[in-house]
Amino acid sequence: MVKCLEIMIHLNGQKHFCQQNCSLLELFEELKLDPRKYVVEHNQVALGFENYSQTRLQEDDTVEILAFMGGGERPIKGSLKKRFNEIDLYPVTCEELSCGRSDQWIVEQFLKGGAKVVQYRNKNLSDKEYLIMARRLRNLTLRYEALLIINDRVDIALEVDADGVHLGQDDLGCEKARLLLGSEKIIGVSCHSLEDAVNAQKDKATYVNVGPIFMTQTKKTSVTPVGIDLFQKVSSTIDLPVTVMGGIHADNIEMLLSVGAKKIAMVSELVQEKNVSERVHDLIEYIRSF
Repeated sequence: MVKCLEIMIHLNGQKHFCQQNCSLLELFEELKLDPRKYVVEHNQVALGFENYSQTRLQEDDTVEILAFMGGGERPIKGSLKKRFNEIDLYPVTCEELSCGRSDQWIVEQFLKGGAKVVQYRNKNLSDKEYLIMARRLRNLTLRYEALLIINDRVDIALEVDADGVHLGQDDLGCEKARLLLGSEKIIGVSCHSLEDAVNAQKDKATYVNVGPIFMTQTKKTSVTPVGIDLFQKVSSTIDLPVTVMGGIHADNIEMLLSVGAKKIAMVSELVQEKNVSERVHDLIEYIRSF
């Protein structure tokens, strides 16, 4: 009698039984999934498509489908740019400030709280670690029908089919990123002056981020706070959505909302909260009510 194994497929909570010594490729055939569009971790090791036929499943193996590569299983209405234009709170990760909690856990709390966009930023990982986490977050954001923006790394964004990237002034230029990502993907650019913002629009950015508005602990940077005045100048000069970031918290968010800022990027105010999802929900409600 052929022994059957119960393999947990971490994709929408499915469980699947397969024969011992079944290959990953055969598993995909049974699931009626295109293996070229998925990424798999087998026993916590990320595998490429070329390994699927040689990898045989044994007792106690674990298989995790990390991300659907190419747009998710459920159609999401609206272009990426239109969906970005409708956001309010813009959560950004920072694992070193997250009180010992992982980026994956934090992002799921963002999404449970109602966030429709998440930016993944982590400067302390190897390329392989960054890629694996980005794949996990792509899976999460697809499940919650939210946008995933990758900080800095155009190559990682392409690999996991993220919805876009956010670029700093010292990263790959927006114009080159647009050539690599195509016309539909979201590209955000950090701007510290009106000239930066005008150039970003010329280079086909989707949105610009003005900041740091206030003093911030999340970035080791020589850039001094640009203040609310720069947001007002930028938003009245260019025709792109403008996000704001840097040192924004409960005591000063009203100052930004009162001058028309509606897309508020936050880091420490969110990741250091005990109840992250509740804080996200409350901030979204507050921004929308203003």
